[in-house]
Amino acid sequence: MRRVIRCTWLIAAVCVLAAAVVAADDAAQASPEAQPPAEAQTGAAEKTAETPPAEPSADVKAEEAAPEDAEKPKKWISGEFSADADAIWSKHNEEVDLDQTLKLNLEIPGYENFHVRSMFWLREDIDSDSERNNPLRDIDDNEGSDVTGDVVYLHLDIDDVWGDSLLRIGRQRIQEGPSFARIDGLYFKKNMGAWDWYAFGGWQASLYDQSFDDPAVGGGIAWQAGANTRIALDAYYLEEDRIHYEHYYRPRLSDLLYNDYPRGTDNDIADSVVSLTLWQAITQNLRLMARLDLHDGSHSELTLQATGYAPSWLLSYELRYRGLYGDLDDRASSLTSFYRILGPEQSYDDFLLVLHRPLTKKITLSLEGEIREVDNDYPRWGWSYWDQAFEYPDKTNQDFVRYAATLSADDLVWGLDGNIVFEYWDIDEFEDSWNVGGEVSKSWDEFTLTFGVDYRHYETLDTDYNIWPYARNQFRRALASLGGNNSPLNTFYYDSNFTVRLRDVKPVEYSDDIFAVSLEGKWAFAANQSLSLGVTFEDDDTDDSPYWRIRSGYTIRF
Repeated sequence: MRRVIRCTWLIAAVCVLAAAVVAADDAAQASPEAQPPAEAQTGAAEKTAETPPAEPSADVKAEEAAPEDAEKPKKWISGEFSADADAIWSKHNEEVDLDQTLKLNLEIPGYENFHVRSMFWLREDIDSDSERNNPLRDIDDNEGSDVTGDVVYLHLDIDDVWGDSLLRIGRQRIQEGPSFARIDGLYFKKNMGAWDWYAFGGWQASLYDQSFDDPAVGGGIAWQAGANTRIALDAYYLEEDRIHYEHYYRPRLSDLLYNDYPRGTDNDIADSVVSLTLWQAITQNLRLMARLDLHDGSHSELTLQATGYAPSWLLSYELRYRGLYGDLDDRASSLTSFYRILGPEQSYDDFLLVLHRPLTKKITLSLEGEIREVDNDYPRWGWSYWDQAFEYPDKTNQDFVRYAATLSADDLVWGLDGNIVFEYWDIDEFEDSWNVGGEVSKSWDEFTLTFGVDYRHYETLDTDYNIWPYARNQFRRALASLGGNNSPLNTFYYDSNFTVRLRDVKPVEYSDDIFAVSLEGKWAFAANQSLSLGVTFEDDDTDDSPYWRIRSGYTIRF
């Protein structure tokens, strides 16, 4: 009932907003201000608006090579090469990595309908301490080799195989629909006037995992019902076979008696989604989107969004509601074999409001507000501190309120651009944080220099262990000495002892302050080449701080 009331209020708010915008459009029809300014058109509200499945996201556009200018003679080979170095060191640790990426596009002479698109990635770990307790450790340190690399994408595009169509063969990112999967396989899209449809099939292609183990299939159909209406139906099915994943757990005698907290992951994951999406343009300055996702044939997720521009107020806006109805467990993912959620994602209601308004010709104010309410039905009565601290579903699904404000300026004084950002997170029971920072940049022809400052404050609830009584700790040490820290005797006492579970753990509040200063320069010394160099200093409350980081890069386009 509570969720029905929320949706009713949301629909009413959208209707009131639509009526206000329509009235503002009518009142400002004859005004030259009726068209949004350029900065409003390119605001974050427009950038974050949902787009039809056929329109690639910004990340995919950055990953795929930009199309060539039709007016210029086409090159048979073009692309981009970049080389980056990243060095970071602290009081006790250091990390040095090199990265290279090559984007290569081939146009086959005499076959104008054939195009080859590719991107290759290589990484070298030069001098790094990959110990488990190293705070500088990253995901690439899980690899067994100091040199890693992979094919990000490599596919052959064939135009007009069947009328107005596209056939893509090879490793690719699926841009349509909700899957956003990277696959090794086939993709076909057909345009038929107001209708278009697509289908794909193959295997998920992770950069950190074996290929041809996890099948992926999907497809969709879209109908342009009119100039202002578009409807799409999409579906996909993914599988993950994790039998070949090696997990190393301590031998636990207590595993026969109880489960201390969720530790394992399923060997086989099946993930399916059916999605129905509607886009509707109410006026030139107001667009609506509604999407219903059905996960695994049982749990649904609803997204409602309104984006637009109010000319009489010079205001760009985005209003979004997202609700999950039912718990979702671990999902199939083509990102990496090391990425796993900590527990099921519970039902929630999430409301987001984003506003952008120019205060002057050079200064713009952006405001964000987000509220999430989670239906947490896990009981707490009778729980020990241990259970409350290590119950993953309860810890990873929390109510929160987030506020953010950004004040940005272009060409303010002496040709300086800059911004000031403030953000606050109020997370129920576990973590609160706020940060304030800003950047100032100055450009001289081909050279740009940027100076940044950031301060963050975290408050978190952690679990600590009491020292009392001394005798029990001495007894535990004696058990540990019989077989080492991983002995069944040690882990049995540590996990299953009644007094340990009820008395030896306690919640402790911690706070951490992080201060960072950065300086970065970019030099476009040629029409197709550029260099970058950045230095960052960071200080916090940990024993390993301060941290120094130097990043440099070179890019050439050909």
